Amino acid sequence: MNAFPKAASAAFTYLSANPSDEKMKKNLEYYLDQPEVDASEVVDFESEVYKILYRLGIKEYNLKKWAETAANMEETLTDYFSWENMCRAECQHQSEWEWSPEYSVTVSNYMMSLLICKQNCQNKLEHLDFDSGNNFLADVLNYLQISYYNLGRIEDAAKAVESYLLLIPNDEDMLSNKMIYSSLTDKDNFSKRSDITYYFKRDKYEKLILDKFYNSEIDNAILSMQE
Repeated sequence: MNAFPKAASAAFTYLSANPSDEKMKKNLEYYLDQPEVDASEVVDFESEVYKILYRLGIKEYNLKKWAETAANMEETLTDYFSWENMCRAECQHQSEWEWSPEYSVTVSNYMMSLLICKQNCQNKLEHLDFDSGNNFLADVLNYLQISYYNLGRIEDAAKAVESYLLLIPNDEDMLSNKMIYSSLTDKDNFSKRSDITYYFKRDKYEKLILDKFYNSEIDNAILSMQE
């Protein structure tokens, strides 16, 4: 059909799941060489919406379209939260976990399996070079604070900075940004966004529970060896 732009996106989508397919790589290279194909318009047909919005936000950022960048990054946050909540909800339907004749052990195994499943929802961020939801959210907040600053929306920029520091408190660059914004707006405007705060507290709590569980497993194993 000579629909090379669509063919390029179809090849790209295939390679997202099968990155080692050399034949498809050559197909994609061929499509990208066609004059009617714009490489920046090639998309993954099966990519989650938040990933598309995130990439679009970066594209607008590089063009210094601050309003468009902010709008796309805000939508990225909204859709990411929605996507991860759906992923976590699916964990409730898991059918396999380690069973034990002891009721308390079975319940414990189920709860840990559930938490591990929910935490694994963040693994899909690896395709965007992030290993956790916190790191991804911090990156989006960084784009937001820059965009809001350039739009003259200092209060929104201050909230983005404070929320970023909740996730990565020792980031020197962001701490410097906070000092700059402190001279431009009242300190009361450095409040944390409720969506980021909720996400951070939930994630921290789950990681704490899993850490205690794993340490308990190790301690029990050591005791069994001593006996």
